[in-house]
This record gives sequence, C-alpha cells and structure tokens, in this order.
Amino acid sequence: MLNQENTYEVEIFDPTKRSWEDIKEQIISIEHEAFGDKSFSDEDLSNDFQNVNNVVVLLKDSNNILGFVYAEPANKEETALICDIVIEKKSRQKHLAGILMDSLEEELKKRKYKYIEMDAAVANNFAENISKQYKSRIVEQGEPHDSIWGKQVFFRIKL
Repeated sequence: MLNQENTYEVEIFDPTKRSWEDIKEQIISIEHEAFGDKSFSDEDLSNDFQNVNNVVVLLKDSNNILGFVYAEPANKEETALICDIVIEKKSRQKHLAGILMDSLEEELKKRKYKYIEMDAAVANNFAENISKQYKSRIVEQGEPHDSIWGKQVFFRIKL
C-alpha cells in the first residue's frame, strides 16, 4: 500500500519459512513500548508467533517492522480471537491499524474463518473506533469490563 511518504509492506508471517529469531527483537520492542509491564511475555510472544495455527500479520517499512496483529483459533467454531494489535508509537495516527486488520481478515477468510472476536481498549477511543469501523458487521458487542489493560469492550465481528 502506498502512502504519500512511505511504502508499507504486509507480510503473513510463516514460522515454517522464517525464523522467530529474525523478528524477535523488533516484535518484543514494539510490544514493550506499547504495553510496558502489561506486555505479553517474551515466551508467550515466541510461542504465539511460532504456532502454525495462528495468523500473524507484520506491517513493515523496508526492513523495519512498524506493527503487527495476530489471531488464534477461538473456542467457537469458525472464529478467530485477535490476541494483539500493536503499532510502534512513532507510526501511530497514520491509519496503519486498518492495513493490518484488512490483511488479517483477508488471510482469515482464506482459512475459512467466519468471525473474529476481540477486546478493544476504551482508552484512546480504540473501542469506539472499532464500533464505528465495523458497525454493520458487529454481531455482538459487550459492555466495558475491567482487564489488566484497563477498560475493554468485547466485539464479535462477521468477516
């Protein structure tokens, strides 16, 4: 996708073709920058990124990873649970989360998923933006609930 200033590349990370070690430092850095002590552990990220059942999408600018999103199979049939979506701080406010989500959804559809579920933070209007963006496709939206990341809203969205 071409932006006025940058060219962004999307990669569906395939742990059978590319090593976690190749991206580990950048992923962990982006995660820790965004969530600090509430970040997923390095071990959890390693396990999740190397799980071939998960869908991991990387957003890159040349060789640098700017952000990522990943989803895993949920307990419900034909549903993927979005575990994490993160954009590095200096690249936020550029609509890059939309590029990541579009790419994730495309890959999930290829894998025959019909729904995504996620919790979205109330802070920074993330939940409100999800509600607006997916308005016609939301099949379930919960009330704000507490989590270690602050107030979250649950969404079930039709692909």
